Amino acid sequence: MKRTEQHHLISNTYGNVTILVAIALSAIIPIVFLMLQLRSSETQKYTLQVAADAAVIAVAREVSFINPNPDTLVAIAQAHLSANLAGNPEYLNQPRTVTAQVFEANSEFNDSDSAVVEVTVTQQPTAGLIGGSKSGPITVSARAQRIGGSNVCVIALRSTVRGILMTDRARITANDCAIFSNSTADFSITATASSKITAESIFSSGGKSGQTSNFSVEPILDYPPVDDPLKGRQPPSSTGCDYFFKKVREGKTETLNPGIYCGGLR
Repeated sequence: MKRTEQHHLISNTYGNVTILVAIALSAIIPIVFLMLQLRSSETQKYTLQVAADAAVIAVAREVSFINPNPDTLVAIAQAHLSANLAGNPEYLNQPRTVTAQVFEANSEFNDSDSAVVEVTVTQQPTAGLIGGSKSGPITVSARAQRIGGSNVCVIALRSTVRGILMTDRARITANDCAIFSNSTADFSITATASSKITAESIFSSGGKSGQTSNFSVEPILDYPPVDDPLKGRQPPSSTGCDYFFKKVREGKTETLNPGIYCGGLR
């Protein structure tokens, strides 16, 4: 009889241990899940912040040669965000809201002497272990500032042969912005006859050929080549050439639409 009672006592002891372990696990598991959820949210926020930092730098670079309207800025930011999130499909495919704007120098939200670009990204957390999308949205912001320099209208990217050639009565009119030729050739920028290049500033990585009258300002020679501001952009999809050997005839004024011009533009 005593042995039987001892057996029941031992069994009850194991039962108590089991209950205590179950209670402990019921308290610990939600905490572990919550920690994983918070870590997942922080990982998503960090990934979005890195993508936003890269996007705002690209937008600030492109602001120098585009009309910075909000729709254009957002499109540029979206393109760079998608490129930078390509390795994280769970964040890339999650819907997001993007805003992009320029704060002009010495304005209400920018007391510096140069324009500031701001990109803000808002995205719901990805579905996690505890509710996921029930959590509040994740928002990150990034700012970039372009120091000095004019707006850019033309960049001739060729590094060896002649970059810009103007003949007859050809005209480039780029008021309030700069023209660059990355060619290191002696005749990197050439303007002959009655042709004229008008710009706020003209830069050549090599030399120039032409009379003083061919240029609104004297070109600056041996200037370091400038990077292609579009090199980080995904090229637009296209089925081929939109225009072949396009020529604007003398005395005629035409509006040139965006597209792929094959065979050059005269």
